[in-house]
Amino acid sequence: MEIVKPLALEKNTSLRRCSRVLGQRRTSLYYKHKRKNEDVEIGEMLKDKASEKPNWGFRLLFYWCRNQGKKWNRKRVYRVYKIAKLNLRKARVRKKIKRVAINPLPAGQINEGWSMDFLSDVLVSHERRVRILNILDECSRKVLLCFAATSISGRKLVKLLQNVIAQQGNPAYIRCDNGWSATAA
Repeated sequence: MEIVKPLALEKNTSLRRCSRVLGQRRTSLYYKHKRKNEDVEIGEMLKDKASEKPNWGFRLLFYWCRNQGKKWNRKRVYRVYKIAKLNLRKARVRKKIKRVAINPLPAGQINEGWSMDFLSDVLVSHERRVRILNILDECSRKVLLCFAATSISGRKLVKLLQNVIAQQGNPAYIRCDNGWSATAA
């Protein structure tokens, strides 16, 4: 296009002949780029809706534009979206709670410390779960209680612990499977 017109003027020939010699289509000589400068309109629509709905990302904004009757290309809208810097900010990583691991020495004598743990299993029929409470002495590794039920409530757990304490005596501490320990009272 930029070659044909100057060549036709220089050689004093028609555009038709020059375009045929160069293998250029004549329609490209007369084509005017019709791209509508809708990028400003796209940007304004995206900014307005993004300020109204700050938690909406690109997809929601794009589909909202489509629902408004705009037939813009996804890549074009995304380009304007990035230029307008409407990307959602990344959530800050929250600080995790740092738990100090306490590894007390193992119990030196019988009934000094107990370990308590819950296990769960599924019956053969796969219909019901079974919860199992195990309490054992840390020193002697003697099982003090092994109780199985479909569910063990907090009240039931307190009753079971009171029964074991009545039989075995009061331990100095009870350690659970997550490392938490409390003194038994």
